[in-house]
Amino acid sequence: TLTQKMKDLYGENTTTRILDAWIAGKQGDNEKAIAIAKANYEKYPYLYGYANAMFSIEEYTLKNSKAATAIIEDYCSKYFNPGAMDLLSSRYIKDGDTEKVLKVLLDRIEIMPYAVGFMHNYASTMQRMQRYQEALDMTDRMLKLNPLSASTFNLRAEIYKAMKDNKKAIENYNKTIYYEPSSFDARTQLRQLENKKEMEDLFPRYSLDSLISKAGTSDDYPNDQSILLLYDTKMMFHPEGACEYHIELASKILTQSGIEMWKEYQIPYYGNQNLTLDKAEIIKANGQKVKAETSGNSHIVFTNIEVNDVLYMEYRIKDYSTDIFSKHFNDQYVFQYAMPTQVVSYSILAPKDKNFDYKVSVKNIEPKISEVEGMKMYHWVLENQPAIKPEPYMGNLIDIA
Repeated sequence: TLTQKMKDLYGENTTTRILDAWIAGKQGDNEKAIAIAKANYEKYPYLYGYANAMFSIEEYTLKNSKAATAIIEDYCSKYFNPGAMDLLSSRYIKDGDTEKVLKVLLDRIEIMPYAVGFMHNYASTMQRMQRYQEALDMTDRMLKLNPLSASTFNLRAEIYKAMKDNKKAIENYNKTIYYEPSSFDARTQLRQLENKKEMEDLFPRYSLDSLISKAGTSDDYPNDQSILLLYDTKMMFHPEGACEYHIELASKILTQSGIEMWKEYQIPYYGNQNLTLDKAEIIKANGQKVKAETSGNSHIVFTNIEVNDVLYMEYRIKDYSTDIFSKHFNDQYVFQYAMPTQVVSYSILAPKDKNFDYKVSVKNIEPKISEVEGMKMYHWVLENQPAIKPEPYMGNLIDIA
């Protein structure tokens, strides 16, 4: 066999032993696989991989939890390995032995007193146990090592929130956002503590039911495959420099070719962005709603579409960029398409003192500007537009619409 040739050439080693155990497992020879694992563990007791393998055998194959715990306890008493200590603490948590859990976590910190991640784990554990002062004491120690850590301030905010100390929770959430503007969860928690609406609720919202009731049929649009009932983009640019979007899109199918065009939809977003799909559904003529299928969150498949169905999508995109350009924003938006449209809307909510340039090409669309929570809202909307018909040598939609 190949493993025997390796042994003949290089002698028996950890690689050949791993291969022997793997082959035995694949062949269903559990007895041989266990024997090899035991031999590996006895010969190389300092290698955590072999200790972990024996733990798994005792825990999951032989169903001997006591022996499994003893293996990891013995390993941790002789050697240092963060993974082994993680496993041991999880065992103690499962057994409900709180003090042993804390001792393992503290021992790990004492061995590596510079490891802020281990301290964060300990402080989070103390928070879950409602031992809040001990959790805060550990975060003080963390801030001495890294005074600019957004995650530490966020943890402190969560602790103070649990303690019902909203003033200090707000203070620490603000520091979290200051050091990491893309801490969107901290922003949400902060607004809740300040009794403010969700950011999305500050924008104008269109009634989908009303748009559907006003939508025409193929008789009204004999040359079109579908109608874009709503394409509404809300962009929130935060004072510290983070950006998020809330998008709604609804389209009514008029023909069989419209079904082919809309049966799949890919939501565009980029590597430094996070997509949350809130809704993707088919709204039937009788009002019944059928959930669409999704693949990887961004790829939407609408099955069993019929003429006069309305396809509806609602999703949010959060931009986690941290470079110098994250303090600024730029965008392009199309207001007219190769299909008739009812409402195409674009809004920006930005700090009142944020200066930016905007230009609307071709059509004269002036934004409605209003003040909301000390920020400025810019809202452009274009309604009831016919489809743009293709022409020879026509440019891109972004240049003409």
